[in-house]
Amino acid sequence: MILKKIRKILFPEDQLLQPGSGAISPVIWLGQLCYYGISLLVFYLLFRYEARTQLVGLLFFVFTAAHLLQHYLCRSEQREAARYIFYLSANVFLFLSASFLGSQAGIYLLFFPLISSTVAVYGLNGKKQIILMVVVSFALLGLLDLTNHQLFVLNIPQSTLRAFYLFNFLLSLSFILYFVSHLVLITTRTQAVLRESEARLSSILNSLDEIIWAVSMPDYKLIYLNTAADQVLQFPDASFLEDKRKWVQLVHSHDRKAYGSFHENVVRLGAAETEYRITRKNGEIRWMHESCKMIRNKEGEPVRLEGITTDITERKRTEKMVKQQSEKLQAILESTRSSIFAIDTQYRYLSFNSSYQTIMQLAYRRRVSVGTDITAHDHFGADSGILLTHLNRAMRGEAFSVTEELGDPEYHRTWYEITFNPIQNENGTVTGVAMFARDITERKQRENELVRTNFELDSFVYRSSHDMRAPLRSILGLVNLIRMEDDPAKHPELLYLIEKSVNKLDTFILDLINFSRNSRLSIATEPVDFERIISECMENLRYMERADRIRIVSDIQTEEPFFSDRSRIAIILQNLLSNSIKYQRLQVHDPYILISIRTDQQQAYIRVEDNGLGIDEMYLDKIFDMFFRASLESYGSGLGLYITRQVVEKLKGGIHVSSRPQVGTIFTVTLPNRVLVPALVEQE
Repeated sequence: MILKKIRKILFPEDQLLQPGSGAISPVIWLGQLCYYGISLLVFYLLFRYEARTQLVGLLFFVFTAAHLLQHYLCRSEQREAARYIFYLSANVFLFLSASFLGSQAGIYLLFFPLISSTVAVYGLNGKKQIILMVVVSFALLGLLDLTNHQLFVLNIPQSTLRAFYLFNFLLSLSFILYFVSHLVLITTRTQAVLRESEARLSSILNSLDEIIWAVSMPDYKLIYLNTAADQVLQFPDASFLEDKRKWVQLVHSHDRKAYGSFHENVVRLGAAETEYRITRKNGEIRWMHESCKMIRNKEGEPVRLEGITTDITERKRTEKMVKQQSEKLQAILESTRSSIFAIDTQYRYLSFNSSYQTIMQLAYRRRVSVGTDITAHDHFGADSGILLTHLNRAMRGEAFSVTEELGDPEYHRTWYEITFNPIQNENGTVTGVAMFARDITERKQRENELVRTNFELDSFVYRSSHDMRAPLRSILGLVNLIRMEDDPAKHPELLYLIEKSVNKLDTFILDLINFSRNSRLSIATEPVDFERIISECMENLRYMERADRIRIVSDIQTEEPFFSDRSRIAIILQNLLSNSIKYQRLQVHDPYILISIRTDQQQAYIRVEDNGLGIDEMYLDKIFDMFFRASLESYGSGLGLYITRQVVEKLKGGIHVSSRPQVGTIFTVTLPNRVLVPALVEQE
C-alpha cells in the first residue's frame, strides 16, 4: 500500500495511458524505470552491510542522486535529458557493479532488460536513440567480457554471490517478460484501435452523400468505393469491382472525351476538378462534380488515385433557373429606355442595362462591370457627391425621386428624372438599391421654351398694344388739330403726319402678320426667283421715307436651282432692306445697299451690306430679341429682326451680323436647298 501511494504521487494515473491505445506512455515508462532503479539501489544498500564494503554504499548515493535528477527533469518537461541521464547512469552503475562483484553475481544479466526497455521509453519513433543506447550497453558488456569481470576485486563470500546471481537472474527475466508482454499488449490494443477506427471511418464515409473512391495506379483497379455509389449511380458496388471500365462507360458520350483529358491532367498536375454528366441505368442524366488527387511514392511514381464525386444535378437545375430568370430580368431591363442599375450594401454593381453602360461611357468616360465599387476613384466624376448622397439616403430604406443635371461639364450634360428604390429581403432588411434614370432633357428644353414663349407672349401683348396705340393716339391728336386749325394752308402738313402714323401702324400690323404666318403655316417647297423677290421688295419699300436716296445693287449668281419657301425668303429680304433704308446716314451723299446671292446644290448664301449708321458692338447679340431698339433714333416696331431670325431658324438656316458704327452693317444668311436635302422635309 505504501509503495502504491508513492507510485501514485510520483506517476499520476492520468499520465499512464496513451490516448486511444491503452498503452503506457514512454514518459511513464521512464518514471517507472526510475522507481525500479531506486528500489534496486535500496536492495544493494542492504547488500553493502552484508558485504562490509564502503564502495557499494558510495555507488548507492551517487546513482540515487542521478535518478532523483532524472525524475526532476522528467517532471520539468525536460524529458530527453531525463532519458539520457537515466540510461547513461544505469549503464555505468551496472558496469561498475558487475566489475566489483564479478560474473558470479550475475549483475551483467540486468543489461538485457535495460536494453529491452529502450523500446518502451523511446517508442517506435525514437529509433536513433534506441540504437545509441543499445550500442552503449553492448559496448560495456564487451568491456566486461574483455576484463573478465575483474576490473575491481572484492572479497565476497561465494554463498552471497550465488544469492546475488539468483536474484539478478530472476529480476532480469521478470523485466524481460514484462517488457515483452507490454509490446504484445501494445500490438494487440493498437490493432483493436485500428480496427475500431477503420470501422468508424467506414461508417462515416458510408453515411455521406458523396461518392468516395480510390483506384490503384497505373491499372485503375478499384480499391475502395463507399455505398453512396449505389444510390447515386444506381449500379451495385460489385459491378465496379468486376469491371474497372464501368465508371467511364457511365459518363455521357458528349463528355467522355473531356473526362479522359481531365484524368490526364490529374496524372500530370497531381490534382484537378471537373464537372460532367452520367447516364443512369434507367436512362436518366445526372450532373457530377469530381475532385481527384494523385498519390505518389517516394520515387514520384503514381500509386493511387483518390477522388470525391458529388451529384450536383439539383444545383445545376437551380443555376439554370437562376440564369433563365436573370436573362428574363435583363431582357426587361433592356426593353426600357430608362437607365437602370442595382448595387449591394457594399456599393458594388449587381446588374445594369446597356442604356446605363452607354450613359456612363458618354457622360463620365467609364466602363462599368459587375462587382465594381462605385465609391472609388470619383466613379461619377463631379457628380459623385450628389449621387452618393442620394444612394446613402436610399440605403436607409427611403424610396424617392429627384431631378438632376448630370454629366461631364466639359463634355455633355443631361437632365434626368431619377428614382431610387431600396431593395429589401423578406425580413425588410435593405440588401441594396436600384436606380432608374430617365432622360428628360427634351422635356426640360420644352419647359424652358414654354417659359421663354410665355415671357415673350407677355412682352408681345404689352409692347404690341403700346406700339399700336401710339400711332392711333397720334392720329387722333392730329385730327383734333385739324378741327381747331382755321388756316387751311396748314392742313396738308397735318395730313402728311397722319399718313406717316398710318404707315407706321400698317408696318407694325404687317410685322404681326408675318410673325403669325411664320409660327403657324407649314413650309412650302418651291422654286425661288431671287430677282423677282428683290424687285417686289423694292416696290413695297419705295414709299418709305428717304427710300429714293438709296442706291440698291444686286448681284445674283444661281449655279443650281434653289428650292425653299418663297414667301418666307421675301420676309427675310424685305426686313433687311427695310432696316438699311430706315437707318441710312443722311450725311452720306451716296447711300447704298449691296445684295449678293450665291446658290449651289447644298445651300443659298445671301449677303446684304449697307453704309448706314451701323450698330454698336455692345448691341450685336441683342438686335434679334423681340422689341429691341438699339437707340432713341430707332422708330421701328422692334419685331423686324426678331421675325427675320425666327424665319431663318424655321428654314433650318443661319444668320450672322457684323457692323461698325458710322461705317455700315453686313447681314449674311445661309439657307439649305430643300429639294437636295430631303431629310429636312421628313423632319418637318
